[in-house]
Amino acid sequence: MNVTISSGSNSAMGKGCATVFLSVFAIAGLSFLGFFMKAGWDTLRAYSWTKTDCVIESSAMTGSHGSTDLVVSYTYRFDGRHYTGTRYSIGMVQSMDAESAQRAVQRYAKGSPAICYVNASSPAESTLLRGGMWPLLFMLIPLGFIVGPVVAIIAVWRAKPASASAVSERVRGGKGSVLGLRLFGSVFMLIGGGAMYAMLIHPMLKEIAAARWPQVPCEILSSKVGQHRGSKGGYTYSVDVRYRYTIRGRELIGTSYNFDTGTSSSRGWREAAVASLPAGKKTVCYVNPEDPLDAVLSVKGSGTSSSRGWREAVVASLPAGKKTVCYVNPEDPLDAVLSVKGSSDRWFGLIPGVFLIVGLFIFSKASSLVRKGGAGRPGITATGDGLPLIQQGGAGGETELKQATPPGCAFAGLTFVALFWNGITWGILLATRHGDWGTRIFLSIFVLIGLGIALGAFYQFLALFNPRPVLIVSAPAVPLGATLGVRWRFTGNVRRIVKLTISLVAREEATYRRGTSTTTDRIVFVNTVLFDSVDRAQFASGSMNVEIPRDSIHTFSAPNNRILWMLHVQGDIRKWPDVNAEFPITVLPRETATLFQEQPPAT
Repeated sequence: MNVTISSGSNSAMGKGCATVFLSVFAIAGLSFLGFFMKAGWDTLRAYSWTKTDCVIESSAMTGSHGSTDLVVSYTYRFDGRHYTGTRYSIGMVQSMDAESAQRAVQRYAKGSPAICYVNASSPAESTLLRGGMWPLLFMLIPLGFIVGPVVAIIAVWRAKPASASAVSERVRGGKGSVLGLRLFGSVFMLIGGGAMYAMLIHPMLKEIAAARWPQVPCEILSSKVGQHRGSKGGYTYSVDVRYRYTIRGRELIGTSYNFDTGTSSSRGWREAAVASLPAGKKTVCYVNPEDPLDAVLSVKGSGTSSSRGWREAVVASLPAGKKTVCYVNPEDPLDAVLSVKGSSDRWFGLIPGVFLIVGLFIFSKASSLVRKGGAGRPGITATGDGLPLIQQGGAGGETELKQATPPGCAFAGLTFVALFWNGITWGILLATRHGDWGTRIFLSIFVLIGLGIALGAFYQFLALFNPRPVLIVSAPAVPLGATLGVRWRFTGNVRRIVKLTISLVAREEATYRRGTSTTTDRIVFVNTVLFDSVDRAQFASGSMNVEIPRDSIHTFSAPNNRILWMLHVQGDIRKWPDVNAEFPITVLPRETATLFQEQPPAT
């Protein structure tokens, strides 16, 4: 016979809540898609424009502090008429900074011939540079936010009541959900990976390369703490500095303080940096030897701490006119920085790694997540009221049980939490290392917690090398009062176990709200030792018959209450993590016993 257990019906309220929640992601993706489509259309239409010879009339870099623009003028002849163009770029192109502006000025020097692209339908419209096609791939990000939730919404409303469909049907019908989950996971991977590269990996690679850059004398032209209004009404800050340096007989302008990109709410160190760089100050900068246009004043990572002070200190240290040094890439004189000192603040760049890991997990586990959403063990489901449902034509046969927690799951979970917790905690601790003792003592509590999580992860890592039990039962389900045949064996070096215990355990779990928190109570009401021995000769394999108590309660599952039955395997190992594994089994009501043949004794 087919033994089926359904998961319960889907309420209209539940579907509505799921639809509202998923719609938020879809609407957000739709708004971002509109922005990308506009920029993408400008890029695509420029590729249909006519390639035309032109002559540069003038080109110059303008701007102050953090803003840099390129002013260019060129003439071209189209359909027998002369035109003058002033547009440098169109479509999805990288934002202009001092380095890219100076490169453009060198490339489009006055009087030099060049290529421009002219709109044949409106010859007065032209550009020197077309946006690249590869940024169009970023459209996949909002598309993922749209397609994933839409597929999930369709799946929610098309889902049959659990009592009306078998497990195998729900698994076969999950292909669309798998695709949606993988698209959703891809979005997290792209966002997390891209942000982590920009905030952490790329600046660190630049710092490593800058270790061999020469110091070049430079003069601070201007410095200030840039203030930018955020999307939520707050402000983010940046060190906006301009300095002049000379390399290989060329006088160049640099605007990079260090290798960190973007802005953040951390103002303190920026103010300190600006204060140390007054206009006219003579100092040094760091210049890329392969690209003299690549220069910065500092290769110290700024981080993303929550204070404004360091930015103001940086600005105060860089007054206009200050003479100092910068570090210049000898292979590219436009590549220069003011400082090559490292900083622990940048470890905040690990935070986007959470999105990357979540995305990888969703993408790689999409199929199993869909299966888990609808199926339990083979041939077993539950009715809408949580009670087991038996349908005519029952199926028997030996079944290998699966562990409640797969091996390695605890290690992976604790490692993820340890990296996340310690990455943030140590970043904040090191960022405030010059603060008062009270702050450091307070933060040390979180450091100790992180150390405990890391030790737990190491403990679970050692447990991965334990021998692993394999349990095989004579049937996928057993009624109350019936007998279940059980066989066991181990993979790995079972001789390390000094004591082996196998128990039948039944546990009730009740979840309820207490104030604003949710609590789950667990009560064990059956704990019967089935096998307990220190004779290592019996550990490798064995068999037994397990009698399920007649006057007890069967497996039950409801939103806030569950009755779980399991076989618990405990193997003691000296000076090493013990074997500790739970294997859930399905226990049915006594009324179903007549539908089952007497289970054969274990051999």
